[in-house]
Order: sequence, then structure tokens, then C-alpha cells
Amino acid sequence: MEFPFRRLRTYRDHIELRWPNRDKPPQIILLDRTKLNYGGTRPWFLCYKCGRRCARLYVSTIDVACRKCADLQFKSQRERRKARLQTKAKKIRNRLWFENNKPVRPHYMHRATFQRHLRTLSKIEYAIRHDLHCASIRYRRRRDRDADGRYLGDWLTV
Repeated sequence: MEFPFRRLRTYRDHIELRWPNRDKPPQIILLDRTKLNYGGTRPWFLCYKCGRRCARLYVSTIDVACRKCADLQFKSQRERRKARLQTKAKKIRNRLWFENNKPVRPHYMHRATFQRHLRTLSKIEYAIRHDLHCASIRYRRRRDRDADGRYLGDWLTV
């Protein structure tokens, strides 16, 4: 199949990307397929630099690569801690309803969820005001390990 406006030509096992500069040879992007549980296959792009299977490749003016090879970051990785906390607080506020700058529980939200959002929001706002860290619970679950990499603790004996 050919997509002339995108300068693409697709085949069963690869995609051919033509560059606007006619002197440059077309980029060949290999495809890998995995079987699905209920039949059929799912195509994956193969990054030609690292050979990694990925769902998306990013096209720059000179190259096609995966996110890691193109050295791209998520937006949150480019933000400083205070901006990340402000983004997190904004997401929580968007889930809640407000009347006269006072949070009101939406009718579809459980009371426990609403209370959890309020507690998290107050912790985040406190961390923003006092320039502190405010990690989520999953980051606090870190357990110490021994020299072999096994978890330390009384309950785990192997």
C-alpha cells in the first residue's frame, strides 16, 4: 500500500519511508509480529539502532528512531519538582467539583476516594509551599536488599 503524501510505502514485513531530499536513500523500517490470544497478529516496529520492538517510532529531519535512541523524554521528566507537584495537584482538582473555592464531592465518587484526594491534595500543597518532596506511596515501598539482591526481613526466608 502506498501513501504518497506521507512518503510511505508499506509491505508485509517492512515500511519504506522516502525523504523529501531525493538524494537520500529511503529508510527501511522492519516490522516484527506477535501472535494474539484469539488469533491474528500485532505488528511492532523494530528500531534499526537498538533492535528494540516498539509501538512508535519518531521521525526527525535526519533519522527515524525509538524514544530511547532519539533521546526523547516525557514532559514530566523535563519538569522540575515543583512544576510536577503543581501538575499533580491540578489533575486532582480537575477530578473534584468546587463551589465557592471549596471542594465538593462529585455524586459519582465514593466518599473514601474523595477523602483520599483531599488528603493527597493537602500534602501536595504543603510540599509546594515548603519546598519539600512528596512522593507517592509506591515510591515509599522500597525495601532493603542483601548482597545477593534478595529482600531483607523476618518474613522472607529462602
